[in-house]
Amino acid sequence: MAPAPPWSHDASMPSRSTISSVGAASAPNSPSPAEAILERLQQHRSSLSPDSFAEKVFKAFVRSNNTASAEGEVMGTPFLTIVGHVNVRCKQDLAFDKLATLTDGPLVITRPDFYDGAHPQQIQERLQEELDSYVIASRRVYAPVVPNFFVGVKGPEDSSPIYDQKAYTITSTYHSCAGLLRLLTIHLAPSPDDERIPGSAKDFRDGVRAFRNAREWAREQRDAFIAAASLRGL
Repeated sequence: MAPAPPWSHDASMPSRSTISSVGAASAPNSPSPAEAILERLQQHRSSLSPDSFAEKVFKAFVRSNNTASAEGEVMGTPFLTIVGHVNVRCKQDLAFDKLATLTDGPLVITRPDFYDGAHPQQIQERLQEELDSYVIASRRVYAPVVPNFFVGVKGPEDSSPIYDQKAYTITSTYHSCAGLLRLLTIHLAPSPDDERIPGSAKDFRDGVRAFRNAREWAREQRDAFIAAASLRGL
């Protein structure tokens, strides 16, 4: 089975928080947890201070980004500059060929360009046997488990989606207790907060700070869930 694009998802589930390229923003009327997350993303990082992340580093990023002609090249120097040195276990371009399906139908194998997860040794052997493919996404030995941070990378050869403001899909919901049936149309729409690569080193540092803090936040949530599962003896 051919792998699906890294960002295959249910179009009926709109994104509530967007980190676009190297910028961060929250959609209007976001749930309150989003505010706490965004506050966490804005925490200071000494490695991205003007003294540590000089203008010449930003200019080198711009040159490497502008000369990258394919997705593989973007995953090189440009993306590695954004990732930086964060103590989080990660993997690139690895198929999720063990992940359990959560639907009645077959699961399309996805292959994230980049993802973070926990070291397999963080999960007790008993939990690994019981939860298995619900937390272990890949058959590769020592591949990160319990993945909860993903990145999709697009090169200049990838075409942008066409936002024609027309609906081609319909979904519905039915609430039996209220006898309420709703029909909803779905269409692609650009995020009002989408940003291009910034024109200044400061904007770049702000976006990269949010990205790196997001990885650490995701690690904290992941570690907390693993610890709680171990204590409860699932």
